[in-house]
Amino acid sequence: MQKSPDSRAAIRLFGRLEAWGRNGQPIEFHSERSKQLLAALVLEKGVPVKRDVLVSSLWSKGEEERLRHNLSTEVWRLRRSLSEAGEDPSGWLCARAEALSYKRSKGIWVDIDFFDDVVAARRVKPDLSNSVEELVTMERVYRGDLLSGIPDEWCQLHRESYRRRFLVHLETLLAEAKGKQDWPGVIRISRRILAEDSFLEHAHREIMRGYAMMGDRPAALRHYENLCRDLQRELGVSPARDTKALCRLIRDDCLQNLAADTSISAAPQELQDRLQHIEQHLQQLAKDVGDLSQLVRRNRPVGS
Repeated sequence: MQKSPDSRAAIRLFGRLEAWGRNGQPIEFHSERSKQLLAALVLEKGVPVKRDVLVSSLWSKGEEERLRHNLSTEVWRLRRSLSEAGEDPSGWLCARAEALSYKRSKGIWVDIDFFDDVVAARRVKPDLSNSVEELVTMERVYRGDLLSGIPDEWCQLHRESYRRRFLVHLETLLAEAKGKQDWPGVIRISRRILAEDSFLEHAHREIMRGYAMMGDRPAALRHYENLCRDLQRELGVSPARDTKALCRLIRDDCLQNLAADTSISAAPQELQDRLQHIEQHLQQLAKDVGDLSQLVRRNRPVGS
């Protein structure tokens, strides 16, 4: 288990959920539900969550009174886990009659908060750091999909949103590295983008361009050949027109035209627009799911 950067208590939601107290002792959860309960509350960043909403999220079906009792049991288990790790549960959780919330604290480091802060700072003051160094930092934080291993719908919405935000951030770093003509950085960041989506052709083009600008035209052309093979095998298609045109420039050794190309500059804004649309859709979907779940519970015959 990795520790927080400054030995605070910490929660990691990227990859598999991990948490530990201020003394470095791992928080051992007494049930999978209590672990998911902590994650669900942390994702709301201190905003109280109604108990009915938590019940609907963490349990797919069951009699309402029994499920509310189950939720209370999981709260008790979570408090016990925190206490056993040397933590004061009241410093982490706030429990009211109708709602629960996570108490945001400077004494608890949370990876999604760090991620959000980096992304927000980049929007306000872009290009303040080395793009590759920032990539390394973000890779240490974004260890994988949010709450990997939990298939439930309530976290899939958040998972896709954070994945898209990470991809947008990578695109921003890629544009900066390209602007500085940091071709090794362009190649490394592009490969990280492709790790998220292997058929984003603009990232393949940037790898080809990076190799060519470094004087390794054979590597650029090999990458193109591999892309052609993979696209045909997996999708039954050929590379896009822009990719083919770039390949011709590389074969003709037209480095001046390669360096002048700025087609990537629009990618981050396009992805930002896509992200905003996706997040609006996910928010509405989450609301619809919650409303439908409550409607089903209200209309379920007694004893069913």
